[in-house]
Amino acid sequence: MDGKVNGKNKNRITILMTSDIHGRFLPWDYSSNIEDISGSMSQISTVVSEIRGKNPNTILLDAGDIVQDNLADLFIDYAAHPAIIGLNYLNYTAWTLGNHEFDYGFEVLGRITNQFKGITLAGNVFTDEGYKYFNSHTIVEIAGIKIGIIGMTTPLVEEFKKGKDIFNGKVLRDPVAEAREVVDEIKDRVDILIGLMHMGIENENAVENTGVRDMAMTIPEFDIIFAGHTHKPEFEIVNGVPIAIPNKFGKSVIRADLILDFESGELLTEISNIDVEDYKQDEKFNELIMPFHRIASEYTNKLVGYIEGPSLVPKDEIKGVPQVQISETPLSNLIGEVMMHYGENPDVVAYQIDFDYPQFSNGSLRRSDISRVYNYPGGEISVYEISGCDLKDYMEFSAGYFNRLKTGDVNISFDVDRRTLKYNTNDFFYGVKYELDLREEYGNRIKKLSRLNGQTIKDDEILRIGMNSYRMNGLLSEEGVLHGRKVKKLFSTQDTDRYGEIEGRIKHLIETYIEVECGGHYKSHVEHNFRIVGIDEKLQFRNKTIELINKGIVHTIDANEEHGNNIKSINLYEEASEEEKHRIGSLVEISIDELDDCETKGEFYEKIYNYVE
Repeated sequence: MDGKVNGKNKNRITILMTSDIHGRFLPWDYSSNIEDISGSMSQISTVVSEIRGKNPNTILLDAGDIVQDNLADLFIDYAAHPAIIGLNYLNYTAWTLGNHEFDYGFEVLGRITNQFKGITLAGNVFTDEGYKYFNSHTIVEIAGIKIGIIGMTTPLVEEFKKGKDIFNGKVLRDPVAEAREVVDEIKDRVDILIGLMHMGIENENAVENTGVRDMAMTIPEFDIIFAGHTHKPEFEIVNGVPIAIPNKFGKSVIRADLILDFESGELLTEISNIDVEDYKQDEKFNELIMPFHRIASEYTNKLVGYIEGPSLVPKDEIKGVPQVQISETPLSNLIGEVMMHYGENPDVVAYQIDFDYPQFSNGSLRRSDISRVYNYPGGEISVYEISGCDLKDYMEFSAGYFNRLKTGDVNISFDVDRRTLKYNTNDFFYGVKYELDLREEYGNRIKKLSRLNGQTIKDDEILRIGMNSYRMNGLLSEEGVLHGRKVKKLFSTQDTDRYGEIEGRIKHLIETYIEVECGGHYKSHVEHNFRIVGIDEKLQFRNKTIELINKGIVHTIDANEEHGNNIKSINLYEEASEEEKHRIGSLVEISIDELDDCETKGEFYEKIYNYVE
């Protein structure tokens, strides 16, 4: 394929697009300090080289969030950042800035973008005086075809950074309105119009025009919109406009072949999502990045201290139901302690556990181990004043992460919509005592809430809460449970008079706490201040069912999506399906005829248990 299609009047342009690479330059996960070939810029380079070899009429685009995560922040002050070395080596034509590109402020971002040889886009970032801070578009000509590329970033980045001075003197405008203006300006000068947006398909936090669905509905002139931000591959046609999002962490590349008939003006679009896992690494690329790799590996391998006492991560009682998400653990208490200390002893702190199965065992603790137990790179501790009523409403929102228990349920399970969100919204609350009763409806699950001394928390009393500002901004958003409430921010650990942008992150504070406050030796423990109630532990056949689950014979119910496991409880009073009877009967080699008299799952599982035993 050389770009010519059926003669000289048709040309094939191939557009390759990536997004949300998040520091995966080499196939290496620095949180575990091990190779991870599921995706990387090195493998993407091989994909791009192969396609360019077949069609020289190929351009490469990126939709942002590349300079943050996986220790990429170690290099923000370097004369050459590995992300930009990669973008330049692969000869990217344009790069739309993602929300995390703004993490380090405009001075740092300016130094980084100045290193890029292509065009940096973020056309909805303006100065207070009304001047565009970045390019809104670029026009490239290839094989006689003029292509207009328009780039906008999520306007919520300003909301994400609320309380910091990053956007002082700047404002983010409506990306749909800005894109509409640019399209009207350039559409008569180009043959093809492309959107390159750091936005998901759907509106975010219920804010209008923060998703590219709204953009496609408003601007049908786009021939294709490439998007990102949501960290999962998607494809949809909206209002006649194809929308494509690649996978996160360099795991895939969107390929769009655009075939333009010069005579008729007809454009044929063929779109695919290329998984890069099976592609080899580009050794020349690796040579360029290797000095940074050595620095990052040495950094993440540093010994911080030692963990003594009960395991931070207890074994699951029920396979497929992560214990760290359903109970107080030494891990949840460690994070709570750290946040209490550096939050300057607020009344309560709130946080999530990033992983269902943190890969950590007690003993020596290295920096990489901390990333295995708390992974949110930008997470800081911001302290706010809220009311007791605000706290309860927030806690009830968090409790909505779980499904309501029914009589006969064996296990706790998770709400499928909450479970499949980009970020975990199952928060723990440290510094208070409470129970979460899953027999109750959403909004009425938090019971026995009190201070540690047993004093009841009243609705009208003022509390100080330490938490991540991203979560608070979500709670205060139009879709959030605290929308319209008056919340006063007191300080952040990232303030310059506290610990600063980098050292004020929770990951760094955990390290400092163990190394400095604990003298390198932390004694893990459980305080018994929180528990989930509602499971009938004396339910007939429950223990036998749990044994079958743990042996892999009975399965918890999955959504077959990332973070989508265990989205429905196993109920022993429900009818046993013929499909499950056949599957398990075949697995344990029992005749299906012997299972005909089993009406309920409880009866079925008991018979299987007795047969296996």
